[in-house]
Amino acid sequence: MYEQFTPPDSTITTEKLRIQLDELTAQERKVLTLAIEDKSCHDSLYVQAIGYKTLAFKVSNVLASLVLSLEEAPIRLQSIEINRKKEITTVWKGSVEDNKGFMFGQMGGSVLREAALYIPNDDQQKGYLQELGFYIVRFGQYKTPFRVRIYEPDGDIPGKDLLLENLIVQAKRPNKYCIIDVSKYNIPFNEKGIFISMEWLNLNDKKYFYSVKYRNSKAVSTFYGQQIGLSGEFEELYGRVRINNGPWKKMTAGFASPMFKAKIYFYKE
Repeated sequence: MYEQFTPPDSTITTEKLRIQLDELTAQERKVLTLAIEDKSCHDSLYVQAIGYKTLAFKVSNVLASLVLSLEEAPIRLQSIEINRKKEITTVWKGSVEDNKGFMFGQMGGSVLREAALYIPNDDQQKGYLQELGFYIVRFGQYKTPFRVRIYEPDGDIPGKDLLLENLIVQAKRPNKYCIIDVSKYNIPFNEKGIFISMEWLNLNDKKYFYSVKYRNSKAVSTFYGQQIGLSGEFEELYGRVRINNGPWKKMTAGFASPMFKAKIYFYKE
């Protein structure tokens, strides 16, 4: 919070002293006349010109006739280094294998999950996110909209939000990666890597719910939304999950991680 400062009234105001030299005649440029009613006041007079240092003195010291000389103060521009255009390379990081039939979703619509995948930066090379991919299986309502989220790692869990916009998308076809272009957000891929996640949304629309009847049983369970593919291709469990925006936990279902991936472009030195 701040309070705006209003200067007190003064006998000589800056508006009276603003004179555009290119609007004056040659004769007027040689001699400038300024009427000062009260020379005993404590105001100051400032003389400014581009390329020169500002000259300041008290009005009480002004004589009837005064010759001013301004000291040069040339503007120094910072040096600019011009390099040749760097070569850009793009790499997909994250899940690369085909789905083996493992999947992950949620029951009902009141308990909302968010699943994230950690993508490490093994090469310690800086880049930027270009596209994200989320593998949606056929089972479930694959066209259910979901929210894309991107986090900076905080230890081994998602931390600070890097995507400060509600990016809501939906898959067009099942058993494929739903690809989203995020290049316009200029989100960096730094040394710590990144977390990308899918957040299920409670839309309260019946078309996104479905029922499952189990074999040799009369029990029927109600599910909501899409199901994502899981992969065991990672040496470590890089999946994280949380419920209703609660604390993040390591995803241990089938010792697998979400089939998410990120396309990153790097500037080759």
